[in-house]
Amino acid sequence: MNLLGTALHVSRSGRLIARSRRLVPLLSKVYDSKLSEIGVVADVFGPVNAPYVAIKVKEGVDPKKCVGSRLYYRPPPSRTRRRPRIRSRKRKK
Repeated sequence: MNLLGTALHVSRSGRLIARSRRLVPLLSKVYDSKLSEIGVVADVFGPVNAPYVAIKVKEGVDPKKCVGSRLYYRPPPSRTRRRPRIRSRKRKK
């Protein structure tokens, strides 16, 4: 679990805006200080050295309660696909 940053406010669209200390991958799961999942990273914007993160909050979670608290994230699993291994056939002479 990595520290994402501090939640600043709720946007007009209902997304939770947080100030981060580093770049955060999109679709990372976001957790509150009690380590319960509150949503996923929907957008990263602003300066590279201290970007802002827009978090799409899950249904049933009140984003206003998260304002001012520290948030944590877990990067999404790798999306690289493994290529099937092709075995060469030995030719009979």
